[in-house]
Amino acid sequence: MSREPLNPDHGPALTRDDVVDTALSLGLTTFTLVGVAGRLEVPTSALYRVIDSREDLLRACLERISQECLPGFDDLSGSWQEVAERYSQLWWDQLEHRPGLAHVLMSSPWAYSVFATVVGSTCAGLEAGGLPAEEALVLADLLVDTVVATHLQLEALEAAGGSWAVGTLWNSETWLRHRIGIVVDGVAVRAGAGGGARSSSAGTQAADTGARDRSSDPRPGPSGRSPSSAGAVR
Repeated sequence: MSREPLNPDHGPALTRDDVVDTALSLGLTTFTLVGVAGRLEVPTSALYRVIDSREDLLRACLERISQECLPGFDDLSGSWQEVAERYSQLWWDQLEHRPGLAHVLMSSPWAYSVFATVVGSTCAGLEAGGLPAEEALVLADLLVDTVVATHLQLEALEAAGGSWAVGTLWNSETWLRHRIGIVVDGVAVRAGAGGGARSSSAGTQAADTGARDRSSDPRPGPSGRSPSSAGAVR
């Protein structure tokens, strides 16, 4: 069913939510105000009734994403190591679900601040799991940086047609998890919180498994970035 045009003078009033929905459908890194207005069938000038600029609209898009994903982060529980692993997975899922989000987070210094509630909720889970408050904040920051950087690297490899790298290394489920394990181990040592041996053992086992997987099948694997099937958590 085609959508009824939003006429700024006649018919349904243009809302901020309408503009955010449209921008998200066009893509975080690719939407333009002209494109959004065209999709909504209104003059570009009409958008300024509900937004101030493209950056304002981008912020509104990130706020929507943050609100929608917050329940998953609110549910984090268990040991702080388990919370850290799940937190990393949730971030990866968001990057997969919202193309361009990794680029926006890396290129816009203010973007992370929109997810302050997500980080705060995660820190509460880390603290409840036994990690001191200061280390919880550092860990949450390090993990999201690692996941975002890894996703961008994989995007670049795929764009360049680097199937050999995707198939043999970046597409291994153990690779990202091993990197996350190294971060977790470092924080455990810093905090004196214990658990480092557990994480190190898991990381070593993952690395060994990954090495066996690659040696047993030297052919490049299929492209794909789901951490559950393509080693998305780094």
